Amino acid sequence: MPNALFFNWERAGLQTGLAIHAATGDDIARLGRRASAGCVHIAPQNALLLRELIQANYRGPVPRFAYNSATQTMSNRGAFMHDAAGRLKMADGYRVLVDIEDYGGENIVASLF
Repeated sequence: MPNALFFNWERAGLQTGLAIHAATGDDIARLGRRASAGCVHIAPQNALLLRELIQANYRGPVPRFAYNSATQTMSNRGAFMHDAAGRLKMADGYRVLVDIEDYGGENIVASLF
């Protein structure tokens, strides 16, 4: 998984291993279509550029996602952890929001905030 950026997401007590990374081999011809069990594949040159951009410019404190101890799963719906005083709990990471749409079609746009 060249130039991989892993999502920090735990499901059923296990890290998912899902990432954005460079497509390799036959996967390059399938860019734009589902090609794996959840990773986001992008062109090799774009994966390198994205990883370098994020690692060089966006490290810092980020809100921690809410965690459901009963299911041992982190929220993937945008719910965050708060302390007893209602303040966001923070962790060291990369201050990047990646918006991934789960559909195909014309005029698909990826966004990085």
